[in-house]
Amino acid sequence: IGAGMAAAQFDNAMGRIQAALGVTADEAERLEDTATSVWKQGFGESLDEVSGALIRVKQNMKEISDGAELEQATKNALVLAETFDSDVNEVTRAANNLMLSFGVSAKEAFDMLARGAQDGLNFSNELFDNVAEYASLWASAGYSMEDYFNIMKSGTNESVYNLDYINDLLKEFNIRIKDNSDTTADYMHLLTQDTLNLWEAQYQGKATVQEVASSVIKDLKAAGGIRSANAIVS
Repeated sequence: IGAGMAAAQFDNAMGRIQAALGVTADEAERLEDTATSVWKQGFGESLDEVSGALIRVKQNMKEISDGAELEQATKNALVLAETFDSDVNEVTRAANNLMLSFGVSAKEAFDMLARGAQDGLNFSNELFDNVAEYASLWASAGYSMEDYFNIMKSGTNESVYNLDYINDLLKEFNIRIKDNSDTTADYMHLLTQDTLNLWEAQYQGKATVQEVASSVIKDLKAAGGIRSANAIVS
């Protein structure tokens, strides 16, 4: 009976994988073999849960190859989701955005998410969702993945209300610094010549938003205009 139930669970999970991913029966069987291997190693509460996690990895992390890499990514996603009371879908979307935005491996992405969560960045239960939404913005602004997480950690140490505050700050700065409006120009001309030069250079692609932001923060700190620049975008 036990063997029959196990076979039925395997078949049900395989059918779920085939329906969700649109693969052939043979491909679904190979993927379910991977899910079964993960489950037998003690990950997930059921084969069905592990299969669901594998599906999310395949859907959200298209750079992941089948086999050992897919197995490890499924394990990592399950552990992060369970440990930090999050959803596998959010975890895999976050890892994928780190991979695509910063050019890192799946292992590096999951390791960074784990360290960030361990450092308290999931205090408002939105680390993975925020990274999934904003990582590409920070990368395009010229920040490294390490920069991005260090800034979130600084903001957390400064007791920001939530991570959205930090991420929205860069989003708004990115919009303002590029809008070429008279209002922005008036404010930029109140800063140092070095900052003004960088601001103008970024229009020609010769400076990054990160460089402009760091220079603005430096000027504001020197003028006593902000209490803790490191918690923003320095």
